[in-house]
Amino acid sequence: MMLTAVVLTACSQSRLKNAIEAENSLCPHEIEEGLTLNKVELMDGNTAAFYIKVFVDDDIALDDVELQEALAELLPGYFTDGDWSFDDIVDAVIEADGRIACYFEDTMGNEWKCELPAFQLSVAKAKYGSNDEDDDESDNLDLDEIDDISDIEYSDRNLELLLSAARESLPNDLGDGMVMSEIKSTEKDLVFTILCDDDYIDVSLLEEVRDEMKSALKDMLAEGDDDIKTLGKVAIWANRGLMFKYVGDPSGKVFKVRISPAEAKKALGL
Repeated sequence: MMLTAVVLTACSQSRLKNAIEAENSLCPHEIEEGLTLNKVELMDGNTAAFYIKVFVDDDIALDDVELQEALAELLPGYFTDGDWSFDDIVDAVIEADGRIACYFEDTMGNEWKCELPAFQLSVAKAKYGSNDEDDDESDNLDLDEIDDISDIEYSDRNLELLLSAARESLPNDLGDGMVMSEIKSTEKDLVFTILCDDDYIDVSLLEEVRDEMKSALKDMLAEGDDDIKTLGKVAIWANRGLMFKYVGDPSGKVFKVRISPAEAKKALGL
């Protein structure tokens, strides 16, 4: 298993390196009016570093906080909606679980850096990805359609589209010092990360009540609100369990409890 992981990591990093070299061979070139890509390089094995020159006037410059905030909001879409044509690099960064680092410098000498991790790019790609007629109609999937989930063909992309809708409510304050901070998919489970304020909850003590915690989570699936039931249905549809990962904040202590697909199905009466 470890050898396989090493091989896959090496392959994904090689793909990223090749994509970056191909793009860098075209530099410098204009990617948008007023923006010139001077070079792209590989950093730290899985980071694509973009060096972008910004041509500004007297009214606005990179040291403007409002401009920085606007760019930070727009960049995920720029990189994933196809307009900037960096699809190969974006896909390779996601595969390598890396990041894109943008180093901006304007004509007045101001500098600004913004980073886009793989997770953020995956969500943006699901949200802003190409809507060509040949694309899968699942681009418009949302959690309201889960009543008919059996009619939706399973694919990793469809799963990511459904989870991206669930992530829109994050971070979600659950009360009693708990905040759901992340929802992600692994090969076996949908993983829900819940941060627990150490002043309220000692995560190391949860092991003593593991059975009670699991029973309460099953009851939540059976009797909870529509959102949690929907995520339970998504897990069953994807043949995954539900892993609840409690993490002490700031201690970092971890407690995990898992509901298998069969247990989720039974709790939901399916």
